[in-house]
Amino acid sequence: MKNQIFILLLMLLHPVFFLGNNKPKNDYNKLKDTIREKHPKIFIDSTRHIIYDFKTGKYLKDIRRIKVHTPVVFRVKNINPFVYKIIITPKDSIVGESWFDKEFMTMLTGKELQKAENKLLEEQADSGKNMATQTQIVTKKEYIGNPAEQENNKKGVKAIQKNILLKNENKKLQAKVEETIDGLGKLGVPITNRNPEKVQLNIESLSKTDTISFPKTLNSLSANLKDLLEKISINSNEIKQNEGFINDKTKEYEILLDDFNNKYNSFIKDSRAIFSLLRVSKKVDVISNIPDLDSFKYIKYSQEIMKYSDSLLKGTGEVDEYKKSFSELGNAYYKLISMNHLKEIMEKSGVEKLLSYPAYLKEKSDALNDWFVKFNIDKVIAQAFWVTTQLNNPETFITKSDPVQPENDMIQFHIKIEPRDKTRPESYHNPRDFTYKQALYGGTRVDFSLGLAAAHYWDAPIYEVDRDNKIKSSFKNMFSPSLVGMVTMSWRKSGYLSYGGSFGMGLDITDGKIQFSNFFIGPTILLGKKQRIFITAGPSVKNVGRLKDGFDGFQINGTNDLSSYTSNYYKIGVFASVTYSLTKDARLLIKNLR
Repeated sequence: MKNQIFILLLMLLHPVFFLGNNKPKNDYNKLKDTIREKHPKIFIDSTRHIIYDFKTGKYLKDIRRIKVHTPVVFRVKNINPFVYKIIITPKDSIVGESWFDKEFMTMLTGKELQKAENKLLEEQADSGKNMATQTQIVTKKEYIGNPAEQENNKKGVKAIQKNILLKNENKKLQAKVEETIDGLGKLGVPITNRNPEKVQLNIESLSKTDTISFPKTLNSLSANLKDLLEKISINSNEIKQNEGFINDKTKEYEILLDDFNNKYNSFIKDSRAIFSLLRVSKKVDVISNIPDLDSFKYIKYSQEIMKYSDSLLKGTGEVDEYKKSFSELGNAYYKLISMNHLKEIMEKSGVEKLLSYPAYLKEKSDALNDWFVKFNIDKVIAQAFWVTTQLNNPETFITKSDPVQPENDMIQFHIKIEPRDKTRPESYHNPRDFTYKQALYGGTRVDFSLGLAAAHYWDAPIYEVDRDNKIKSSFKNMFSPSLVGMVTMSWRKSGYLSYGGSFGMGLDITDGKIQFSNFFIGPTILLGKKQRIFITAGPSVKNVGRLKDGFDGFQINGTNDLSSYTSNYYKIGVFASVTYSLTKDARLLIKNLR
């Protein structure tokens, strides 16, 4: 008996159990140890990365084996997150998802921007019309006072309206003067101070030399500049003459109307600046929506995006200026309609006619501002600027999951790549939906398995009843098949072969009775990529029974049941088994058995 126990211990301590733990370190681990020894301050990232190239549809070839409990990150590279929504799911938990809020950018791809630009163009066209035809004519009967006062007030109002037109014309002429001066500067005329009179003197000095490359062009621009300055001078003189018709009773109206027109022009100017920023935002959106845009193709647009980024960053201040100009326009309009003193010189109907066009301009300005507020222009511009910063970052074109520390035999990621804008044709996008699986190694795993076992016992006692109804004993080799359940502890590996140890219990039929009388223990070989088939061999113990003292040759009364004449006796033998792992479904199996 002592020898049998000794043999059993030797088999349990077989070196095969420690084969996985004594595995030499691979080259990667050796390299990490060497770096840590020579440079202890350098941090070595132990995270394993699974990298999928969306552009080629392939994985990187240097995917390393993954050890259990090691952080794992799944990365999708060369993909445009502004076009595609990427969801990376390990098993049932979402740990990685590309994020980009398209709420403020998608409206720029529609017709709303064009509609608002059309509104601005209409206002600009209206403001350029003859104000005398825009404002309803106030008849002489609507003026109050004696005939002389009525005539003077009427002349004053007309002078105010005329001056507004002349001032607007002078602004346009002055813009053309600036363009002409720029053209002269390109021909070599000194325009440092940009004073028209000094520029004309410089032209005269330059004309006396022979250094002029394009004399005809210079003469044409010079004549054009002279005509523009002459028209501005004529208009300015006429404005001064009209001032003589404006009396004390109409002066306040002139001041308030002039202030309103200036504030309205500032509002239109700032609105144009906002639309310019929105057009830049639209261009950014177009570039960001290129389906196959990646960090390499982006190089083609990088300079342009950087220019847009600067414009959008400065544009945040222009939005504040726009809000300021709209507020000042509202204040100017309120003063115009409430502090004009027009009731002192004309009837209510006349006042309403004079203020009808400013009211029309204010109404259109409010409608344009409502559009800006509705579509959150400040957020659109901020969003577009954020997109430019993301495009300039190469990491933008890589979507990665949060680190996952797998604890079982296999790491699994489900990757779903779908277009954000599903209204576009399918040929425009390249959606993907696939699952990545990789077996793990390292650490121990415990499996529950079921299968068949065959055991052999040498010199096992056999008891039979002879013809004389006497108990007869003998010793023979016993073969015992059984249905076996095993618990296996093994070293987790990522290959097709692993090792471990098992112990379990067998169910067999003896003398027509089902009993658990076999016990098994031994080394195990695990086969298959998922290691679901186990082959185990080793010692087994079986209750073969032993005849109680004094009953050898004892005569019994017509029965074959000898259980009352025997006692428990366990015999050590050997066994071999083939079992199939049910670990994954063990809980469900036990639940169904219950």
